[in-house]
Amino acid sequence: MYNGYGGFQTTEILGGLSEWGFPAPEQGWSVQRRGAGGARDAAAELQAKQARAGQVIPDQAPFHPFFGITLVSCEGGDIRQSPQGLQVYDRDGVEELRFPTDRSPRELVLDEWGDAIRGRAAAVHDGLWGMANLEVCLAALESSEQNADVALNEQRAVPV
Repeated sequence: MYNGYGGFQTTEILGGLSEWGFPAPEQGWSVQRRGAGGARDAAAELQAKQARAGQVIPDQAPFHPFFGITLVSCEGGDIRQSPQGLQVYDRDGVEELRFPTDRSPRELVLDEWGDAIRGRAAAVHDGLWGMANLEVCLAALESSEQNADVALNEQRAVPV
């Protein structure tokens, strides 16, 4: 789910965490209404969005980044992100897989790229991964427009 209009903020149901893994500042229409006598100012909204977009990706986040809610439904269980990593729900219950947060997502991608260039490791995020990722994004749009399921053809297992 992505909401670019500034109404409902997914941070409300994500423990108040921002897209970079830090506590999110209070924002949205309810804050604007309280602070501006009920009037929404389009110029102020645009300025706030530009200020948020201009910030660099911070390092050393205490939690994982959240861009919204992602739920993965699989044959044997379900997966969702958590502030510490992933929650895996299966017939045995719920298990949290914790992952470190001491490095920014940008650092991890740059390290992967550097290792692939130097021949130290194969890139996980290669062209096939990019095609599979793009296919999911385009299928989500098509599914929304057609109100129907869309078959995926480019999905591949990620080497680990």
